[in-house]
Amino acid sequence: MGYFPTQTYQIKRNITGHTGDDGNWVPAQEKLIATGEFDIQPKGGKKRATALQTEYESDFKGFADMEDIIFEVGYSEIKKGDILTDASGKTYTIVFEGKWDDHYEFDLKEW
Repeated sequence: MGYFPTQTYQIKRNITGHTGDDGNWVPAQEKLIATGEFDIQPKGGKKRATALQTEYESDFKGFADMEDIIFEVGYSEIKKGDILTDASGKTYTIVFEGKWDDHYEFDLKEW
């Protein structure tokens, strides 16, 4: 993003078991949907969450420019519930995503 240091993250989504196009059962799996450069920052959200009366918990904020995200075939956006993991194995769940004109902003919960 230019202003803050970024790190490469994989974005995965839990896919429920389902019947495939060929009629065979496809078991539940965690699927890679994108790779991108994200700026992840801790946040002091207790006061904010109380004031806004939010019902989710988050420890961190994340930011990514659209141009810094490479989606896998068949995927074009990041959603609530997706999982971000860095090269060291640090993992976050997206509890809120905001998609703006040129970037995403996320509220994240660390595992």
